[in-house]
Amino acid sequence: MENNNKKSENKRGRFNAADALIILIALVVAIGALLLIDPFGWMSVGKSYEVTIRYTIELNSIENDVATNIAVGDSAMLSNTVYGMGSVQGVQINPAYVWEPSESGKIMVKKPVDGKSDIFVTIETVATYKNGIGYFVNDTQIAVGSHFNMRFQNFIGSGYVVSLEIVQ
Repeated sequence: MENNNKKSENKRGRFNAADALIILIALVVAIGALLLIDPFGWMSVGKSYEVTIRYTIELNSIENDVATNIAVGDSAMLSNTVYGMGSVQGVQINPAYVWEPSESGKIMVKKPVDGKSDIFVTIETVATYKNGIGYFVNDTQIAVGSHFNMRFQNFIGSGYVVSLEIVQ
């Protein structure tokens, strides 16, 4: 009877080719699933590269007499630093509006604001794209919704980034 116990112990403790094949198949399936979910993305985590971007900042309710002080070609800078944030590529000036309740109070209506304009300033620059984080110019992240205090040659104001695109 002792002989039968030794045989069963030897079979349980042995590693054979079938076990190695099962482990190999499991590894291939796991790697295949990773590549399907995120093809090669996990291999580039933390990498960065330079790209040219174009972003637009909306400056709201600016006095009409200074609304034209931003010109194409002006340098854009953060107002509290000396860091350049790009070059102005376009300026669009629109009448400023506010939303107010109608006379009945049941709906909101758009009403112009006398003497004020909304300015959309399009800026182009070279940014560093940090994988998984976003676009950076001089260690300042540029993203839609970001708020910036900006300085141009003849104007200082603040606004939000309303669009961002990669320049091809």
